[in-house]
Amino acid sequence: MKIKFFIGTEAGGLYIQREEGDPKAKASGFTRNVHGWGAEIHLLHLIKTALNALGFNLCCVRLATDSHLMGDDHMKYLRTPKAALKKSHVGYPYMYIVDEGYAVRSSAEAYNKGEEVHFRVHGNVFKDDYPQPRWWLLVKALCEDHIPCELSEEAQKCEGCSVHYASNEYGYQVVVCCEGKIVKEYTAGNSHHESQGYLEPGSMGAANRSQILAWAKSTAGEFAEEYGGCPVEYDSDLEPGLEDLKTLAVGV
Repeated sequence: MKIKFFIGTEAGGLYIQREEGDPKAKASGFTRNVHGWGAEIHLLHLIKTALNALGFNLCCVRLATDSHLMGDDHMKYLRTPKAALKKSHVGYPYMYIVDEGYAVRSSAEAYNKGEEVHFRVHGNVFKDDYPQPRWWLLVKALCEDHIPCELSEEAQKCEGCSVHYASNEYGYQVVVCCEGKIVKEYTAGNSHHESQGYLEPGSMGAANRSQILAWAKSTAGEFAEEYGGCPVEYDSDLEPGLEDLKTLAVGV
């Protein structure tokens, strides 16, 4: 089976094609008699087996089992098993692979003819409880040296990026670095001139250090989300530059 991914920072596509000697997707006796999706479900199992052999962690689940997905009572899709979700780092992406066109065309029929078949891929799908914003890099890593994986233009832009921030009583600075170059930066001074990019004053006439740090982290998080969930870290090397904000400070 030929397999290739085209991945963005939020979603992408999986393309498969049957090669000579590969088993065909076909329904078993049970699925043939109960519903019409036996061959399509068998194809999902073939995909699951091939991807799990590369290090992915996928299982086959009925669409109707998950309330957030609409579909036939019997048709299935691939997803990371809930038992495999962990808050700490894992080496496989949390993802869905869905046959979005199953109601209007037979992916199994096209696959058996040797045609290329497309499936929709969704990543970071459990982000409320198990966030994994860099899931697409895990896809790329598992594909490396095995199957093609093309990143979208947005993902390529975000691949080598990281967010750095620092703060003190005078203000804060956040920068985005991609491939060793600063591509975006924001500096806020502890002053009442918000229109000029400075901090809104706190109840004591000026923001305190903890408030400034909280704003710095918030801004850094927004930048990280903009750049594909890239890593965020406090960077003490930025602190000397914040001394220039001292003349803007109010009440310190």
